[in-house]
Amino acid sequence: MTLYGPVESTYYQVTPMGIDRVQSGRLPNIDVASKRVLADLFRMGGYAEWDELKMMATANPQVLSVALKRLVDLGYVTSGVPGAIQVGGG
Repeated sequence: MTLYGPVESTYYQVTPMGIDRVQSGRLPNIDVASKRVLADLFRMGGYAEWDELKMMATANPQVLSVALKRLVDLGYVTSGVPGAIQVGGG
């Protein structure tokens, strides 16, 4: 909670398709920075908050933002706020 209200941080989670791509090594048409960010997120357990990624990822924050957007657009990663992402099977 801040002076302006609650702070919601964005979380990112590797999707089943993203997990398959990382494990198989099949990442066609994806830039090196996005591959690294996906590998970093996978190494972190497949689920991380923006701040964790910013501190642990090998990319700088600007590259990280662009790479995450690309990974979300490709369907390899999903994003949301706490409570919006379900961890594990339904």
